[in-house]
Amino acid sequence: MSARPRSQQPPDPESEGTGVTSRNALAAPTEAEDGVMRPRVPIHVMTEVRPDFTPAELPPLPRGQVERVAKILDELLNDRRTPQAVAAFYDSSEGFAGDTFLALEPNERNTVTTADLLAVTLLDVAFKPAAVRALLAGGELAERAERMFAQIPLQVPLWKSSDKQLAAAGALWRLLTKSRLGVGPTKAGKLLARKRPDLIPVVDSVVVSHLGCAEDTYWTTLREIMRKRDRRNRILQLRPGTPLIRILDTVMWMHWSRSRRATDVMRRLARDRSP
Repeated sequence: MSARPRSQQPPDPESEGTGVTSRNALAAPTEAEDGVMRPRVPIHVMTEVRPDFTPAELPPLPRGQVERVAKILDELLNDRRTPQAVAAFYDSSEGFAGDTFLALEPNERNTVTTADLLAVTLLDVAFKPAAVRALLAGGELAERAERMFAQIPLQVPLWKSSDKQLAAAGALWRLLTKSRLGVGPTKAGKLLARKRPDLIPVVDSVVVSHLGCAEDTYWTTLREIMRKRDRRNRILQLRPGTPLIRILDTVMWMHWSRSRRATDVMRRLARDRSP
């Protein structure tokens, strides 16, 4: 459900152009009773996603991680540039994804559509042809993904979510990343963020490098941090009417991204505030 801490991070499949390799075993040829050697048959061993799609238990949070990450995020919220940085992200003249990421229609509750895959490209990633075919109607993952999306609530905010609900999202995240279709952790997470904007934060290499949470604990760490009402109110005031988690994504992206657009905005804001 989240990437590894930076110290453990493998080459980024999103930038390398390769998918996350699933734990597959290839059965050796077997000799049938008729003496004919049968061809090898791929055996998919997805230990993280059980055959009945039962979500795995969430790992415990390391001691002190919530407090450490909360301090980092509060520093961003205290930065005087943050309100203008968020405003710039949602200003269509600045060239960011803005509201379009969620506004593209249709956005079906549980079905992945071409609009979903197009929306994800606005966050600087794209699904490969094989993944597009697999996820759209009639594809090899379409029905399975739809059933799993049905287990993930649509309007439950992250801070009110249960372990069971986040584990259901984590099971789908793992299905996508273990599919051998070139869907890495970032692509899978951004698709889930599009389909469940109140629940799923974007966890990409930018977030990983600055927060450094233990593996598979980003969502639960942010859940604990967002349970503080005063902090939620501060975030919501930055962009009323936008899902809180999407605003938080924006704050982190604008401050930490090395993209030219983001860095240009932050430098401009720094100059504007210079004496």
